Amino acid sequence: MILCDVWAQDCPAGEKCTAWSYDGSHSWNGMKCVPIAADPDGIGEPCTVIDGPYSGVDTCVLPAICWGANSESGVGTCVEFCRGLEAAPTCTDPNAHCQGRDLALCIPSCCPVEQTCPL
Repeated sequence: MILCDVWAQDCPAGEKCTAWSYDGSHSWNGMKCVPIAADPDGIGEPCTVIDGPYSGVDTCVLPAICWGANSESGVGTCVEFCRGLEAAPTCTDPNAHCQGRDLALCIPSCCPVEQTCPL
């Protein structure tokens, strides 16, 4: 296992840097390199986690994580990691904003008045 920097995406070719639980808890508390799936799911698409929601191994593209995976089915949604510099993060989707510090993800922006927020 190779530890990595999610901002730098400094893993070997064919791998991505992603969050995982190094102590088996139900929260991400470390970063490691994992293989990218052969036919990866795109950002915003359904995805599957392998070996549990906090294993770090999933079917998402680089640089995304399978977010909100159901513990029984293993199905979640690919969410993009923030890109650029930690001091000035960006998202590929102009309708998303970077949220979080240790696990910085691109969260869709929404307008409660227009009811475009997830329920």
